[in-house]
Amino acid sequence: MVGKVLSLEEVKKACHPAWPYLQPPLKPVSEKEAWRFMEGVVDIHAHGAPEAWLLERPKIIETCKDACRAGLKAICFKDHNYMTSAVAYVAQDVIDEWASQQGFKPVQIYGGVTLNYAVGGLNPRVVKIALSGDFGAKTKAIYGPSVDSAWQYRLMGREGGISLIDERGNVRPEVKEIIQILASSDRKTFLESGHVTVGEMMAVADAAKDAGIDFVVTHANQEITVLTVEEARELVKRGAWIEIAEVSMLGTPVVGGGWIVNFDHSLKLIKELGPEHIVLISDAGQPGNPPVEAYKTMVRVLLSRGFGIEDLTKMCKENPAKLIGIR
Repeated sequence: MVGKVLSLEEVKKACHPAWPYLQPPLKPVSEKEAWRFMEGVVDIHAHGAPEAWLLERPKIIETCKDACRAGLKAICFKDHNYMTSAVAYVAQDVIDEWASQQGFKPVQIYGGVTLNYAVGGLNPRVVKIALSGDFGAKTKAIYGPSVDSAWQYRLMGREGGISLIDERGNVRPEVKEIIQILASSDRKTFLESGHVTVGEMMAVADAAKDAGIDFVVTHANQEITVLTVEEARELVKRGAWIEIAEVSMLGTPVVGGGWIVNFDHSLKLIKELGPEHIVLISDAGQPGNPPVEAYKTMVRVLLSRGFGIEDLTKMCKENPAKLIGIR
């Protein structure tokens, strides 16, 4: 093996000088067919401006307009540094009025909070606030640490960072408290793993299952959180949902030109686990990569590889709708 999910033979195949000409024929799928499928899609993990870390992201308002044009049912925005529920609350009024004027059905806009240092890390208080008042009406996701996770720090050669488990592998008390807050809330909100180790995912999956809340593994096809099929199966046994991201399947040219993506492995995870356990997300919103367009491209690619409408409907519409409690 040359990596966690790539063999040397697979690398040689991908680097073959005639690679584009060795691919099997694709099923013809028109742009129109892909856009038609987009009606009713629920994207639970997208990004947008305003932003502190990656500038020139598409603005959240513009992405929501794109979502209305395409007929998305709902979209949930994630940011690494602030609670997006407040932005979702304000954006909803703007989009409702705009959609009415344009003759579109308004997309439902949601947000959440990512447990990085900017909000106090593993902070039960910020979770309580996110589930309260006007914020609570728009909070659908509590995302585990991302840019401040101990795992990401380690990969970047830094010390410290936030871990969901202690040195003995036990779920930290703050995480247990957050899980109980979610379990006792009348708001339908899911917990995401974040940029953490497989050991952290496993431990928190067990705790979430015991508490009766939904737990989602963050982009299981991205290198920082990539899962083998065996690891993903074990997490599914523990009640977890497995997230597959467009950005990690197909890449994003402006920011990540040349970035190695796990295309074949993404398809393998979907096929091996089954659509009933998968949630497809864009994770888009990088400069030059608007979320709705990116999601449509993923749909077209999967249709061209033989995935059926019924399976895509489950992964793109039904499963994510369950997670955020909408019909």
